Amino acid sequence: MLTLELETMRCELDGHLARLRFNRPGALNAANWAWVQDLVSATDYLVQSAETRVVIVSGEGRAFCSGLDTKELAKGNLTIDWFETWERGVIALANLKAISIASIHGYC
Repeated sequence: MLTLELETMRCELDGHLARLRFNRPGALNAANWAWVQDLVSATDYLVQSAETRVVIVSGEGRAFCSGLDTKELAKGNLTIDWFETWERGVIALANLKAISIASIHGYC
């Protein structure tokens, strides 16, 4: 099994199965700058994996993803660059050749 450990996510490849886990449980997996950059890195990693047929996306802790990190927004840290990076990651995830399954629990 190959594992890509990022600051806010973990991506594991095991044969034809990949698991992408959001890993900011203390913030209910809310998306901050590191989160969107990690999403881009993880999707780039998944695109390179020709073997992957299924990607299961989940969140550690009691939430899948509670959305945008409002604390970062209040500080003014989420600029247009943040939204463009977020969009790049989400579009890359949607365009993967593999089947994507969201294992949603808690906040979403």
